[in-house]
Amino acid sequence: MKLNEVMSCPVVSVSGGATIRHAVSVMDRCGYGFLPVIEQGRAIGVVTGRDLAARSAGRGLCVDSTVVTVIMSQPAITLSGEYQLEDALVLMRQQNIRRLLIAENDLHVTGVVSLSDIAGHVTADSIAKTVRRHAEQVHPVANPFIRSVPGLYLG
Repeated sequence: MKLNEVMSCPVVSVSGGATIRHAVSVMDRCGYGFLPVIEQGRAIGVVTGRDLAARSAGRGLCVDSTVVTVIMSQPAITLSGEYQLEDALVLMRQQNIRRLLIAENDLHVTGVVSLSDIAGHVTADSIAKTVRRHAEQVHPVANPFIRSVPGLYLG
């Protein structure tokens, strides 16, 4: 099964110039714990609940004047919706993330896939086969998995 079959859309996002208060308001209104930060049509980062707690409240930043680019996690990690769910799981594990942005051609974000979106659609056997396949493709470079994923964009 492909990512574009389970992704959530439309994508709710904020611009890099949005204040932390605005991002919190959008997250609260939509019931999300995650927002992509989009500039000129490209994802440049994401704001998570952890970013808000640790990087905003933890530092005592003013939520009315501080923009989200100060606290966002970056780079934004995107993958084509044509990839298989198991491949996304490997990438998510490698990058220690729970959500993945789905972007097409010009890197325009078209959806979001979370671990819970994938959970009911994959079997342990299919995950094991995918992990073995990726392990066989590994080359001795700084980050072998990232280099083995054509079309992967790191913001």
